[in-house]
Amino acid sequence: RFVDSIFQAESKYNPNAKSGTGPVGIGQISEYIGKSVHGQRAGIDPSTVGKGESVDQRFDPKKNIDTSLNFLADLNKKYGGDKQKVAIGYNQGEPYLDQHLKENKGQVNVAALKKEPKSYLQKTVESMIPSATAAETGVAALAPKASAIAPPP
Repeated sequence: RFVDSIFQAESKYNPNAKSGTGPVGIGQISEYIGKSVHGQRAGIDPSTVGKGESVDQRFDPKKNIDTSLNFLADLNKKYGGDKQKVAIGYNQGEPYLDQHLKENKGQVNVAALKKEPKSYLQKTVESMIPSATAAETGVAALAPKASAIAPPP
């Protein structure tokens, strides 16, 4: 359900989705992630990234999804399975999340997040629990209840 919520939030499963800031495809893979080890493990040739829709392998739905799964699995490992941290890291990037954690004693402080990651948490992590529970606990209490992401095969 977590990965499904990520793909719904990113593109509503549209393989041709393009962000105004550059990410593309179902998982909204940036050029940086497409060229990284995450993309390479998924079979993306880094020399194709950013070369237009007909050449850029980030538009291949299988490679895009596999890149997303590789990145999510690595984030999951780095952040100990904490879905809030994984979602924010996926959406905003590890440097943003790491700085936020440094400023907040290693914890996610939802009130201190920028508007976009707050909204993203609602679309992803909060969407995984019943609405009554979400209303009662809020996003900050979700991390211990979330299950782990299975690493890609």
